[in-house]
Formats: sequence, structure tokens, C-alpha cells
Amino acid sequence: MFDKVLLLSASAGAGHVRAAQALEKAFLELKAAREVKSIDVLDCTNRLVRRAYSRGYVVWVQKHPHVWGMVYDHLDIPGKWEHRRLALERLFFRHFLAMLQDERPDLIVCTHFLPPELVSWLKGKGLLDCPQAIVTTDLDIHGMWLCRHFEHYFVSLEESREYLVKLGVPREKVTVSGIPVDPERPRGPVQKTRTEARRHDHPHLGRRVRHGPGREDDPDTAVTRTPGADHPHLREERGVETAD
Repeated sequence: MFDKVLLLSASAGAGHVRAAQALEKAFLELKAAREVKSIDVLDCTNRLVRRAYSRGYVVWVQKHPHVWGMVYDHLDIPGKWEHRRLALERLFFRHFLAMLQDERPDLIVCTHFLPPELVSWLKGKGLLDCPQAIVTTDLDIHGMWLCRHFEHYFVSLEESREYLVKLGVPREKVTVSGIPVDPERPRGPVQKTRTEARRHDHPHLGRRVRHGPGREDDPDTAVTRTPGADHPHLREERGVETAD
């Protein structure tokens, strides 16, 4: 049994937070931890960043899905934008970093791609020594889910596991588990909006844009790419370093 578990997510769409809530319920019902805390990392930054992060991508996905698809693919190169992105995240989420060091959990579980990189940075600096598990809440693995210091990935599809293995993640560190859901939570009707985000060919990339990080409560607004198909240079560029 763990003494303290931190569940880290971000309220950028409903799916990431709901996955954290489902995990919190499971930890408590299984008596797997004495204390479980669910934290929205966007509560640990200023209002401007919080609003831009939580609402910005929804607006782009709904109103400009093809532009969002271009941005999505532009950022989907493991390691390429790591240092710049991490510098901004450390600036905007410095209170979150301090909070993690004060909490000293026994286990961290992330259900959004923002906190894993920050947790990884603390672990790499020796400022945090607890294991980190990353539960991907998208059907596909975008480059922003990747980090250097972690103990395990939980992914939704076998395809996703093979993509991580191709990047150099040991197979034993990846489990195909599906996306956590609360079976007792009623599911509302899916809104049929912006179906062109996945049904039309991307005008610039010349291929199909499919499901991925859009609005988790509306699959028709989501976009993504085929794992590994666009990045033959992944191993040569940097790949992924795993925790010791």
C-alpha cells in the first residue's frame, strides 16, 4: 500500500480529469493507498495561462481544425522542442514544482501530457525520487506525452505500445490498459460537430487526420497522426531515455 499518491491532470477538456477521477476512485476502493490527492496542474499557475491552456486548444479545434492539425504534427517530433517548452513550463508552473517537492508522494500518476515532463525534470535533478506512471488518455501517442524519467506507461492501444517500443522504451515498461473510466458514471450523447477534423484529408500533409487530443467529450473534434509513420529519423535524433 502506498502512503500518498498524487494524480496529476489538467482541465484542458473533460477526459483527462475524468480519467484521474476514475483512478482516484479505484485507488480508494482497492485500498491501494492511504492518501490519494487529485491535482489539476492548471490550478497551480496564473489565470491567464490557465485560460489560454484550457480554452485555447478547444477554440482552435472547433473553429480551425486543419490549422490545429498542422500545429499538432509540427509539435509531434520527440525531443525537438523539449528545451524551449520545458523552459516555459518551469516559468509558468514554478508553484507546481514547489508543491510537488513539498508533497513528497510515494507515487505520481499523470493523466495529461503536461505534468510528466515537469515531474521528469525534477527526477532528473534529484529533487524528486518517487516513481512516475503515465496514463495516456488519448488513443494515440503524441510527442508531448514523452519524457525522459519515468517508470511505466499505460496506453490505450497495442499500436501505441509498439510506437513507444520503436522509440526505445523497453516493452516491459508499457502496458496496454485502455483509458480509465468510471463504470458508474453515465455517458451523455456524443455531439456530432466538426467531423471534418477526422473525415477530410489534411490539405497540407496529404493524409488522414484522425482522433487524438481534441475535446475528450467530443471525439469528432479530435485530430492526430499515425504513430511512427512521419518520423523515420526518431532514433537518430534523440529518441526517449528511460529511467534507471
